[in-house]
Amino acid sequence: MKKRLARFFDWAKKNKKVLLVSSTILVVFLGILITAIWLKNSKEVSRTDPNATSTSEPTIKLEKSPLTGVEVSPDLAKRPVKGIVIENSPDARPQSGLQEAGVVFEAIAEGGITRHLALYQEARPALFGPVRSLRPYFLEWGKTFDAAVAHVGGSPEALQYARSASMKDLDQFSHAGSFYRASDRYAPHNMYTTSDLLDALMNELGFQESKFTPWTRKADTPSPAPNASNISINISSQYYASSYTYDQASNSYLRSLAGNAHKDRESGKQINPKVVIVMKIPQSVMADGHLKMPTAGSGELLIFQDGTLTTGTWQKPGAFEQYKFLDAAGAEISLNAGQAWVVALPPEKSVTYN
Repeated sequence: MKKRLARFFDWAKKNKKVLLVSSTILVVFLGILITAIWLKNSKEVSRTDPNATSTSEPTIKLEKSPLTGVEVSPDLAKRPVKGIVIENSPDARPQSGLQEAGVVFEAIAEGGITRHLALYQEARPALFGPVRSLRPYFLEWGKTFDAAVAHVGGSPEALQYARSASMKDLDQFSHAGSFYRASDRYAPHNMYTTSDLLDALMNELGFQESKFTPWTRKADTPSPAPNASNISINISSQYYASSYTYDQASNSYLRSLAGNAHKDRESGKQINPKVVIVMKIPQSVMADGHLKMPTAGSGELLIFQDGTLTTGTWQKPGAFEQYKFLDAAGAEISLNAGQAWVVALPPEKSVTYN
């Protein structure tokens, strides 16, 4: 054995270069072999291990918007509600922001001219307008949703009402810096505001939450045989008559006004509420010429959704309490999630559909 080792060391001394090259080749070969095995195992793990730890962001659990019933992130569901009084005379069309509103109340202001109170929670349109003056019933509708209401002045009764401690008032007369006049329209049809301006004002005034009773919601159930695909609402004259065409694909109603598609000025999209609600409400004219309309009480109700009509009764125990919509059997009517368009219709005016 000793002789063999001696002969090996003698050979190694004489063949150092050969031994060095061989050793290097062996080390490189082993390195390549180890790397190949590691890559193979790595690919197999990524290919076969579905439970491997993910580095993606955790899934956010959605909540229903109290205003619209649409599922949104929790921060959007907790936003305070804001309302904007938006003009509807021919000179104000097309308006900005109506298409994205969660709830829109439409009612006559004076002389058959209609006006809107548009309410927003999760949506933040870039622009709202034209903004016009307030009436008491718009203020009560806003208060029902604990909304801060933006407007440009108002009737004497409405302004006195708005300045009471219980109201969240965003009057342009008191907060001119949160509104501006557009140069491409003429006064008084050119007063506008933005989400950024109103949100900043609401934060400044401490209007940072809205507590109200949401409407009961349901899943969309489009009728396979719609019986209310075309609706016409004669609220006053032909200039303010509205109509709705049921679109089964979106399960919504395409709104037209005075015979033309009612579109948003910025997006060009046609307004398409998921639900159209008509409430018959008695109306009278006061001595100063302004309209008087109680928001509380009860009356005839028509609700159009899913291509069908449900008739019943609306109930509102107090001016600031939430509406209840009851069918002919007295059961509460649940609404589709999305925009609800509410028309306060004089009892003598008609609604037709087919």
